[in-house]
Amino acid sequence: MARLEPPAPLRFFTAAEEPTLVAFCDVVLAQDAEPRVPVAAMVDAKMADGKLDGYRYADMPRDPDTWRIVLAGLDHTAQAAYDARFADCRHEHQENVVREFAEGRLVGGPWEELNATRAWSVVMRAVLAEFYSHPWAWNEIGFGGPAYPRGFLRLGGGDAGREPFEKPGADPLARWYRHGRKRIPQLRIVFSETEAGAARALLARHLESNVLGDAFTEDSFVFEPVHHVELADPDLIARHLAAVLGDPFA
Repeated sequence: MARLEPPAPLRFFTAAEEPTLVAFCDVVLAQDAEPRVPVAAMVDAKMADGKLDGYRYADMPRDPDTWRIVLAGLDHTAQAAYDARFADCRHEHQENVVREFAEGRLVGGPWEELNATRAWSVVMRAVLAEFYSHPWAWNEIGFGGPAYPRGFLRLGGGDAGREPFEKPGADPLARWYRHGRKRIPQLRIVFSETEAGAARALLARHLESNVLGDAFTEDSFVFEPVHHVELADPDLIARHLAAVLGDPFA
């Protein structure tokens, strides 16, 4: 439960890099209100301790170096476009920069030192891994936490597989969607073929009993005919960002 303690001071990133790091993590995770999962501090600890993933793109710098270049690149782009550092920009301007980053369109300055599309993959892999390792994120998606220390008593499905502490009728995805929609009006969940069956079953229940809430719209659930690993493809992500948010520079 140490992850619930207040974050320690940064050890890897500099004081000058910290505001950009924090702002970037908040924007990509849509963390615009407290309590926030301290992802920036968690990424910093990973870099400082050298607990990296053990692999990287052959034509990319080491992950710690990639992070430093990305933060410098975000400030470079924000300064060129909005005459301010990334952390000092208005929220919509930060989203514009991040959208361009996700689509691999940032060039000039630090961006000439690496492949921006692959850099997006590197930093988002770290951000998402740290975010979903935190108990607050578990609460949002309806995950009851790891089996330790109490262990799981039942391994079956349906009512027979429900743990004593689980309430009947609870639907973690529906609960997560209703909560997320309150914070993110343009929320869209993209499912691969792997998850399509369960998601369509939830849609059917919604038609019967409105389990997804009154704010649900048809374009909130989108199905892609790909394996779930392919959902991380930058082109696919960029396509859905454009569909939801439009062209930021139009």
